[in-house]
Amino acid sequence: MDTTTKKKRIRDPEKTREKLLQAAVDLVSEKGPDALSLKEVAIRADVSRSVTYLHFEDRDHLLTEAKAWIATQLKEGVILFDEGAPLYERIFHTTRVVLENPELSRAMMMDALTQGELDRRHPLYKTVKKRLSVLVKQGKLAPKADLEVRTYIHLGVIAATLLFEKQHRGENTDALAKRFAKEWSEILQHGMFLN
Repeated sequence: MDTTTKKKRIRDPEKTREKLLQAAVDLVSEKGPDALSLKEVAIRADVSRSVTYLHFEDRDHLLTEAKAWIATQLKEGVILFDEGAPLYERIFHTTRVVLENPELSRAMMMDALTQGELDRRHPLYKTVKKRLSVLVKQGKLAPKADLEVRTYIHLGVIAATLLFEKQHRGENTDALAKRFAKEWSEILQHGMFLN
């Protein structure tokens, strides 16, 4: 009789989903959204294709979830505000997320421009607007500021980051994020022009 014990496989659907989502994010970041397929994601995540279908209905569902992932990462930069992180640190975080995931960020922005996906109901929009409201209450932002316009301006910085990334593709991400965060912090704190 065989006394060896087989290692029991522990199933954790949440971790498997995260693993699949990370594989999708990596694939889109490397090859763009057109390269995304459930088969390739399953291979990268080292799971069967059928397991992938347990978590995502189809390629479009997976891409939608990947774009939601990038929005959550960007939102975390805004949430650092609640934790008292300095302005530069918050901007550096969000800039680095975009620079590390340009194709996914670009897909999210294209959806926003063509389908209005970054509308007032979007969690990222709500988070940015809420933070701006807090700044008004703290006296750090003009009380008559048009928060809707300022929210869209902040979200538009993602597009500026993507333009910057395209010109410097392949360069050191941290160095680029530092340059961008430094200038955007200066603009936010002191304005863009001298009087």
